[in-house]
Amino acid sequence: MRQAIIFFVCVVLLIGAVSCRRAGVTGQGGGEVVVYTALDDVFSRPILDAFQKKTGIIARPVFDTEAAKTAGLAARIVAEKDSPRCDVFWSNEAMHSVRLKAFGLTRPYDSPTASDIPEVFRDSERHWTGFAARARVIVFNTQKAQRAEIPADIRKLAEPQWRGRLAIAVPLFGTTSSQCCALAHDWGEEELKKFLLALKANDTVFATGNGHACRLTAAGDVALCLTDTDDYLVEKAKGAPIEVFLPLTAGAETMVIPNTVCVIKGAPHPAQAEKLVDYLISAEVERALALCPSGQIPVRSGIDSSEMPFSLSRLGKWTHPDWNKAAAQYEWFTPWARENLLAR
Repeated sequence: MRQAIIFFVCVVLLIGAVSCRRAGVTGQGGGEVVVYTALDDVFSRPILDAFQKKTGIIARPVFDTEAAKTAGLAARIVAEKDSPRCDVFWSNEAMHSVRLKAFGLTRPYDSPTASDIPEVFRDSERHWTGFAARARVIVFNTQKAQRAEIPADIRKLAEPQWRGRLAIAVPLFGTTSSQCCALAHDWGEEELKKFLLALKANDTVFATGNGHACRLTAAGDVALCLTDTDDYLVEKAKGAPIEVFLPLTAGAETMVIPNTVCVIKGAPHPAQAEKLVDYLISAEVERALALCPSGQIPVRSGIDSSEMPFSLSRLGKWTHPDWNKAAAQYEWFTPWARENLLAR
């Protein structure tokens, strides 16, 4: 409840601040911009509403299902390549922004708002920019497991003591897919296959999404899950007996996955698209997303994190994968996972 109130107040302050007549900003622009966004409606729409009040540009969001999200929206952009309808792709992870660039469906835009975002969170050719991250974590039910039991090396979650006690989202979409593709590069293809097949043989529950995996853990249907910090915060706010375990990777580093934005090549509203990107990656929006119930993690320094549930400094050792190399694993991994993990 406290986080929800803070988010509401933050959005109100955003809207109020930008509604003041700031010379050169408020009241200029107009037109519309179409944004395909994988961030949940409840978190992204207030941000887009504030942008509209600030610029006069009508923001028209397009969403997808919880399970498909980024992958579904990216597939739609590919299908529309000959006649683009999307102006800005707002992804809740990085890999599909990289893939769209590889397909030649994005164009570079070096936003002045991104000047204080670390280079590790920006495409070298400025096709996409990262902001407002989440971390991949283990969430455990304190009534079903003890912190001391949980291994730092996630490969040990395939051991007999976790049989039927672990949930993980089906790794075809979202950050679970991204994590697996990153691990395929880090570990090697065969090692990742071995790990996932061992999870399946260990009666791991393959949930419909990260939120579903976390809800199963919160309810005590499983002891723990692999998920994201935002899903943990949503369930924790409901009073669930759950806690976070860090780190998640075998290298004793926590994987950080940012939101990303990019401008679609041939976008119908190119000027409005650039203004939306400028706004989305601003420090004000990072702060608002950090204070909302999903607790996104600012990637830039200089933002006061004292009221935030997570920050990069509090994660300890963290890693931001090379998404170009991770994305190169996607084409083989997705059909393999569908055939080998979903089949009975």
